[in-house]
Amino acid sequence: MTFFMRLLFSFAILLSLSGPSVAIANEGGIVPCGTSDTAMCEVCHLVTLVSNIVNWITGVLFILAMTVITISGVLYVVSAGNPGMITMAKNAIKTALIGVIVVLSAWLVVTYVMGTLAESDSSGGLTRGENLWTFSCEG
Repeated sequence: MTFFMRLLFSFAILLSLSGPSVAIANEGGIVPCGTSDTAMCEVCHLVTLVSNIVNWITGVLFILAMTVITISGVLYVVSAGNPGMITMAKNAIKTALIGVIVVLSAWLVVTYVMGTLAESDSSGGLTRGENLWTFSCEG
């Protein structure tokens, strides 16, 4: 790989890792309790923490997959008919799409299980947040 491609790839990874971090910081942090302004942490907050971590990892991996697909698309375009580069670009795109499917499937399973916990009577104050994939603690 050339120096320019390494630099571009490094920049893309750093950019993709910073995006979800900014989003979590705007929501009040990854741990929603235990500060001077909030209540003490309980079991319910552990589930909220796991949900925040899963959502963050899903966001990072999705952005990383889109970066790989974009770089592979550029590689495909500039391959100039070189069969080796075309094959490498196609394989990278296929692998990234399979990775997106696996990550989204895992996210759906975890979110479903946590949603089932939130709707049970013994959830300990755990409720769904503003949407189906966020959770919060009552009171």
